[in-house]
Amino acid sequence: MRKLFALFFVAIVLSSCVPQEVTITHQRTLGRYRTTEIQWVGGGRDFKGVIQNNPFQVSDAELERIIWPIVSRSITFMRTNVTSTPNETRRPGFRVELFFFAPTNIGGDTLCEPPRGGLPAPQIRTDELVILGALCLRGNVLTTARATTGYTQPGEDRFERAIVQLTRTLFPRVRENRRRACRPPHCR
Repeated sequence: MRKLFALFFVAIVLSSCVPQEVTITHQRTLGRYRTTEIQWVGGGRDFKGVIQNNPFQVSDAELERIIWPIVSRSITFMRTNVTSTPNETRRPGFRVELFFFAPTNIGGDTLCEPPRGGLPAPQIRTDELVILGALCLRGNVLTTARATTGYTQPGEDRFERAIVQLTRTLFPRVRENRRRACRPPHCR
C-alpha cells in the first residue's frame, strides 16, 4: 500500500512539472471569413487590435508591447502590424479583440458588438488563464475562439504559446475555392 501511495504522490509531483498545454475551444469560422480579404486588409498595413481587461501587474502599454508583436508574427499568411493605435493605412472596420478571463457565457459576437451596458465583468482565476478572441468586421464576428492554459503572466513562454495558438485559430488559412452547398432546383 505504501508503494502505491508513493507512486501516486510521485505521479502528482511529476505532472505538476510538465508544462500545461494550451487548449482551444469554442472555435468558429463563419462563412463571411475569407483569407484573401484578410490579406487585403492587413497585407503590409496596420491592423487594429483591442485588449479587453488587463488583470496583470503590467501597464496597458506594456501588455500591448508584449502581445501585439506576438499576434503580428503569428499570422502565417501575411505580413502586418497589429496595434491598438493603427496609422492611416489600416482598413477601417476590421479588428482583432482579446478579452482576458472572459466569462464562459459570452462569445466573439459579444466582443464584436458589445451590449449597451458594456462587456460583462471578467472572471479572474488564479489557476488558469482564459483568453476569448474574436476577429471582427464592424459589429460582426468572422472568427472566434477561446484559449485556456495554466495560469501564466505576460512574458512567460506559456503565455506566448497561448497567444500564438489563439491567433492562428483566429486567422486560419482556408481554401477559397470551397464548393457552396446547393439544393435543387437551383443546382445544375
